[in-house]
Amino acid sequence: MTPVESAIWRTRRDLTFAAVLKVALLATGAASLLLAPAISLSGAATFAMMAGVWILWMALNYHSLKSSRLAAASPLLIASGDYDAAEAHLDASLRMFSIFRAGKLQALQYLALLRREQRRWSEAAQLCRAVLKHRAPASSGIAVRARLILAQSLLAMDDLPGAQEAILGFYREKLGLMETLEMLIVQSDYQLKAGQWHDLMNEAAGKLELTELMASQPAALVQASIALGAKRLGRMEWATFFRGRAELLGEPAELIARRPILAELWGDTRSQEAPQV
Repeated sequence: MTPVESAIWRTRRDLTFAAVLKVALLATGAASLLLAPAISLSGAATFAMMAGVWILWMALNYHSLKSSRLAAASPLLIASGDYDAAEAHLDASLRMFSIFRAGKLQALQYLALLRREQRRWSEAAQLCRAVLKHRAPASSGIAVRARLILAQSLLAMDDLPGAQEAILGFYREKLGLMETLEMLIVQSDYQLKAGQWHDLMNEAAGKLELTELMASQPAALVQASIALGAKRLGRMEWATFFRGRAELLGEPAELIARRPILAELWGDTRSQEAPQV
């Protein structure tokens, strides 16, 4: 198993070396053009220097692509439950030098994903913090996914202040639809654990629309959480409505197994009335 500290150290080392190497190559290319007349460098020699820089750059790009492809295979392996194969791909990727900043951080984020699936929450959080510290390119979406894994891991460790800090970071990010759905799941879980019943009920109709785009189990958990929030606030029509929606998507016993506090929902007499949303 890849040690987390070793993976973070390798990533930091490669990012630093890659930055220095890029500057050196750029400086060499610029010098070969700008200084050639001053030092009476022949056209052939200038061309040879430029060609050498280009060949080295292409070789580095090819090597970096191999590293990125190794890492890119890991999410599918993780999803299929083949953790050993995913670990091997990521370990090989992290050991290889890459000139691509996003590629190195992506591999580290995938390792955090693997640790989350292995329920190694502390290691997953440590990896995510390392990714966020290095500020991945915004267009890559790496930071958003790392923040999601960080919040989930901290919630699993019952670190509510840390989870709140991670969730607040979402408001500084540009979220796509999938990230918005995942953020709602994490946010609802945090509000449930923190007892923020008003926040759970806030914009309930809009949240209901978003849950219709989710898979059954996470949608049921969000709806059941909102139902409990409504019940705690004494809004029983809403509680009944969202509890009924949750029951359509998941078995109460399974929901309670994942969130024991939800057992409170199924101790009441059920009503058939539902509010308009």
